[in-house]
Amino acid sequence: MNSIQDLSKAILESHGVGSIHMSSIPVRQKYGQGQVWDGVVEVFMLTNHTKAKTAYAWTHAPGGNDGSKKHITILHLPPVDSPQTAVRAAYDSQVFSAAYHRQGATARSSR
Repeated sequence: MNSIQDLSKAILESHGVGSIHMSSIPVRQKYGQGQVWDGVVEVFMLTNHTKAKTAYAWTHAPGGNDGSKKHITILHLPPVDSPQTAVRAAYDSQVFSAAYHRQGATARSSR
């Protein structure tokens, strides 16, 4: 399975709907004391979600030597209205902060 398929599967598992990959958007976010997230956010159109038509997703490798990856999925619902605000929302939430800092992330893991 490639990363787009992995992310689509993560959307299905997290949000209960299918998705179609639409585009890949480079995002660079800076936080506070110089912490920077620099990566690509995949944009998916959702099929049959009751509230959102779009989801943003990316794979995050929190570090270490175990090869684990976290799939982050964020729906396009206020205040999230772009790939950039999806990254910001994820970073601000415990899901991404925990994954980023390896404190028992609640994001979906895969190997």
